[in-house]
Amino acid sequence: MLFQAILSPSLGATLAISGPAVPASCATIHALVVWPAAEPTAVDPLRGATGLDADGLFESEQRAYRLYMDGVGALADDDPETAIAKWQEAVAVLPDAPPYARSRGALALRMVVAYDERFHRDGSLDDLRIQRTLLQAYLRRLPEMFPHDEDARAQRQAHVRVRIDEIDADLARFEVEHGTTEEQLDKGLRGEYAGVIDRQWSPDPTDMGWHPRPDDPRLSGEQGSDHEIAPEEVERPPTQASRPKGTGLIVAGSITTAVGLAALGAAFGGMAMASGASEFDPDQDPMDRRAQIARGNQGNLLAVAGLAAGGSLVAGGVAMLAIGLRKRKRSASAIAWTPDFGAVVGASVRGRF
Repeated sequence: MLFQAILSPSLGATLAISGPAVPASCATIHALVVWPAAEPTAVDPLRGATGLDADGLFESEQRAYRLYMDGVGALADDDPETAIAKWQEAVAVLPDAPPYARSRGALALRMVVAYDERFHRDGSLDDLRIQRTLLQAYLRRLPEMFPHDEDARAQRQAHVRVRIDEIDADLARFEVEHGTTEEQLDKGLRGEYAGVIDRQWSPDPTDMGWHPRPDDPRLSGEQGSDHEIAPEEVERPPTQASRPKGTGLIVAGSITTAVGLAALGAAFGGMAMASGASEFDPDQDPMDRRAQIARGNQGNLLAVAGLAAGGSLVAGGVAMLAIGLRKRKRSASAIAWTPDFGAVVGASVRGRF
């Protein structure tokens, strides 16, 4: 007896069983086994990236957002092709996880709007079918977008269903009516079809906006890893707002007082120079006497200028110090006058600013 089996993915399986010649009372036996071919699995148009680590999640979302904004700009420039391409790439890049579901839904709705604009421009029925596919994928993703808000899911589902019904009605009309799609679009815009109403379906602007992940997927301990070196802490000088009141006046007053004291010291030096040049030696020659007179005049000028400038600077500096100290609450610990016993007896100003 001979067994024959024929397997075919499209026709199923055929099993034939036959034997050698036998009497007429016997018959050849044939058996046919057929199973239906498996239908291809529908491709999810909103499928995104999977299997990413923490750094990959963060970087992929950043890249998807840049593509999202590029698409927004392209559609604003009446370039739906570029917008669709950018948003398709953004969908593929964006991590396919619940924290990014709202942004994925925004990309789907924006692509629907772009395909609708291109359909009204070119009249291709494929753009209508793609819109329906995207909206159906959007409905399947609603539980991820609003896992704890049943009212929000129901509201958006009803709104999207309205657009899907409109697309189905348009496809049925375009496939039955006579004339090109472009001609039928013109008739529809002019209201020549019975029952045509002015409608302009559009998603909620909130649902079309980007919704970034609220937390950083990278763990705090990994944010300073080898891939991302944490910046060194730099000690910053205190700002003006963090300094005690009156600090600026105290600093300026101290500097002005010090300069004034230096000018007074130069004045006293000029007075000493002028005093030393006031007496003449009877044996001096005329040239030495003229030089001595010149030193006396120079000393007098230095004394007059030093006294005038030094007195003004000291007075101004002391006034600023007094005002600054009055504004500072803890003036006693901030600045102090101490005697200075050195080669020259005087006073010094020491302050903490």
